[in-house]
Amino acid sequence: MGLRDFFTNRAETSDTHPNQALQTRYYKTTGQQAMKFLRDVIEQDPRLRLLSYSEEHAEITAEYIKPKKAFVVVSVIMVFPYRTAVDLTISTQTVWPTDFGFSRKQVQFFYRKLDERFEFAGTGLGEKKS
Repeated sequence: MGLRDFFTNRAETSDTHPNQALQTRYYKTTGQQAMKFLRDVIEQDPRLRLLSYSEEHAEITAEYIKPKKAFVVVSVIMVFPYRTAVDLTISTQTVWPTDFGFSRKQVQFFYRKLDERFEFAGTGLGEKKS
């Protein structure tokens, strides 16, 4: 983790992210199953409020209402049968130039929940040759 990772109020995953903890994670499940599971995680967590759920757009939006205000966008894309990519973007509302790692920790929270429920297939698979 470099200084740039610390001095930010936003965490966004991608296949090519230099920080392995923020690389897109792939799971052996369907997009629909992953979407429903993530919606349940959000609805059952008192820190979160579900804003929108769209299977058509494969996207969930939510917000943290405590301990800090933050906006969450979850994108779920089934790239192959039973190979689903999950990307997250979390932006913390703060007057400071940093959220002291809050957004990054919340990305890890969602990925841990997914790891508990679905078989992990790998990270950054969109960039790897088959």
